[in-house]
Amino acid sequence: MVLLAGLTLVGCDEKTASESKSTKSVAGQRDPALPQSSAAPSGGAERSESSAPSPARSTPRQGAPRVVDPEPEPERLDQRGRMSGITDALQGASRPAPLEMKTSLEPQGGKWVARWKIRNQSEEPVYLVAQLPTVKNGRIVPQPHKVYLRAQEDTLHLTKRLWRIPRGIDPFIQELPYLVRMVPGQVYEGVLGVPSSLKASYPYRSERSAPAAKIVSKLVISFGYFTGEVQPQASKSHPDLFTVPYGAIESQSYVTSEPHAVRLVVR
Repeated sequence: MVLLAGLTLVGCDEKTASESKSTKSVAGQRDPALPQSSAAPSGGAERSESSAPSPARSTPRQGAPRVVDPEPEPERLDQRGRMSGITDALQGASRPAPLEMKTSLEPQGGKWVARWKIRNQSEEPVYLVAQLPTVKNGRIVPQPHKVYLRAQEDTLHLTKRLWRIPRGIDPFIQELPYLVRMVPGQVYEGVLGVPSSLKASYPYRSERSAPAAKIVSKLVISFGYFTGEVQPQASKSHPDLFTVPYGAIESQSYVTSEPHAVRLVVR
């Protein structure tokens, strides 16, 4: 069985993924901790699929601590798309990775076209972060065309994951992704048009300070996923998709690509 995800950024036509001419295969990685971030705020509301404010904006509850930093530090990702400060022992390097991902990146018509193909090579189901939440008609719904974009140093991270809440942020709504269940042997494919100039986009980002544009020379693609130690629940409104509470972030693993050479302007 093959799952397809056609994704679009900035006017790129939606497409169906095809087999890449040149791909790179990497193993999944385990990221159990983030030293400079805190756990879920106590009493934080988890996402429901009823009417709710936008998950992309962190709105402190009345009486909640105010944001001190003009741009709170989000997840710090290394060149492999993993959170920093992880030891080999915690990465589970001795265990075979349940997911295999092949990716390619090619210039096309003034933009870059990224393709990925993820296969469950384990003997157990894997829950892959496939869709991110957005607001439509006042309701939080899954959006297959949405990705997170975060530039660090000379690398742009293009990712779908359960995003860690930075210290100093007490969001009114936690931004929780939607997962697909991949049975053994199942494949998930996608394609995304990446313009040569784009804007960073990730949860809980303060808009009070506009960061200076930077040029990046590398692009890394990564997906979060969950294995048997977490039991996702089927979405009430979208029974083919699954969700997990924010506390499951400590059990989230990642499958990442090798860095691709690019030249992009990120604002």
